[in-house]
Amino acid sequence: MSKMQFLKSNQFIWNSEKREYLCGARAAALMQESDLFKRTSENHFQDVLWFQDRCLIVEQDQRWIVLKRDHETDLIEIELASTFDDKKEKFDLVKCASDIEWIFVSENSEVVYSFQKQTGHPIHQLSDALIRFGKQGLNLTQISEKLNDLEVFEGQEGGAKSFTYRGVVLEYAFHRFTLNQLEMKGEVIYFQLRNVQRPFEKFSADFYKVVLNSAAVDIAVFDLEQRYMLINEFAVKNKEVRNWLIGRTDFDYCEFKGTDDTMAKVRKEFFEQSKRERRMVEMEEKIVDAEGRTRYSLKRFKPIIVQDEIKYMMGFGMDVTAVIEAQEQLQKSLLEKEALLGEIHHRVKNNLTVVYSLLELQAIQEKNADIAFAYRESQSRIKAMALVHEMLYKSHSFEAIELFSYLKNLAEHLQHLLAVNKIVELKFIGEAVDLPISTAVTCGLFANEILTNSYKYAIPFVDSPVISIRLEEVNGFVEMEISDNGPGLNKDFEEGKNASLGFKLMRTFASQLKGDLEIKSENGLIYLLKFKK
Repeated sequence: MSKMQFLKSNQFIWNSEKREYLCGARAAALMQESDLFKRTSENHFQDVLWFQDRCLIVEQDQRWIVLKRDHETDLIEIELASTFDDKKEKFDLVKCASDIEWIFVSENSEVVYSFQKQTGHPIHQLSDALIRFGKQGLNLTQISEKLNDLEVFEGQEGGAKSFTYRGVVLEYAFHRFTLNQLEMKGEVIYFQLRNVQRPFEKFSADFYKVVLNSAAVDIAVFDLEQRYMLINEFAVKNKEVRNWLIGRTDFDYCEFKGTDDTMAKVRKEFFEQSKRERRMVEMEEKIVDAEGRTRYSLKRFKPIIVQDEIKYMMGFGMDVTAVIEAQEQLQKSLLEKEALLGEIHHRVKNNLTVVYSLLELQAIQEKNADIAFAYRESQSRIKAMALVHEMLYKSHSFEAIELFSYLKNLAEHLQHLLAVNKIVELKFIGEAVDLPISTAVTCGLFANEILTNSYKYAIPFVDSPVISIRLEEVNGFVEMEISDNGPGLNKDFEEGKNASLGFKLMRTFASQLKGDLEIKSENGLIYLLKFKK
């Protein structure tokens, strides 16, 4: 029977008669795919570093192969290769305890390592650091210095390096070598698990008892019927009562004390919910202590699950009276400030109304129609500002104004104020858009100037006057369009030369909003303002 029949797929052996390697199927395929592997084998692996009968070969494209040799039989097998399996798996301490891991840093500061396909491997802490050094532009010499700083020193004797994994300290023996082979230059570090330390195992039951009783929160352990199995001293300070409760429920305690069991029933509901939903739930209790003071406590129930089965239930309690009282005081203070702010808006609105009324008296007494209309214009501007304070006073929020309702109220007021001898049809198209107060005021003043111009220069010249207002939010921008069906602008109108105060104010308000203003004289006059919300 030939030697080939004894070879596994990933093994190969030198045949001195044929002067060639006899290879298993997988080994033969890898030897054809890997140029460096093939050239190294032709030299009988004389120029490579062997460590504990293992040899690492890394290609320029970072593909790698780990070989393991048997001195007694001269058999060499491919122990691991980067092309073997693409499936990632979690680090398993028991399964990986006997593995020899390695990290290779090439002369170009590229890093490859044996545990690339294992998530959560503790040595990732070092490999990630080396990868980061390479990305920072450090060369191999500088990375070597960093390794010395991390106490991973070069040498055959090696040293030890500890890594943490889920509360366990894993101590690895390491050996660091410099490779100066013809086609493979860099540094390689081999790691082998030497010791496992579980620091918490040395603590006795007395230690845990001290920790439990020192905790400044209520802690209890229950069986699945809500009978107490353990209670810490912070929860029940009286030792006799604490011992009496073991094996009993809250209902037993209420019966013994002759007190109402309403709160015990509520606790039972939350206890059962936590058990049913297999998660932590919490509740807030309000109680009156022996001195007649109201206290608040936050209670939590959490299932203890062992091998997918609920074995016990844990209860936690914390006095949150100070937090609740602070929240109540804060809420009270907030309501007082909101009431005060509302009163301020109300008074500002009233003061503006007084000014508005004084201008109304002046307009009524004025014989000159142009001067009277100027008074009306001033009234409309004051009304635009007063409306904001009126809406804020009536609303539940002092942070924003709903612009569509604001513009509708403003337009309807101006119709009453300025359209003395004509009925003007108002059309409103759009949607609710909330804006900060300052932005809303600017929009209102902008709309006021346009509407005032319409009543002055458009409405008197048409039989059936129509004013349309459209408001929409499109891709984060607010579009406000106001139009009338008047005669439009004169052909010789040049905005920069003979524009009125109203046009100057429109441009000023548009600039304050950092918006674009477009004016069209088509079948009347159309103003379109776009600005970012």
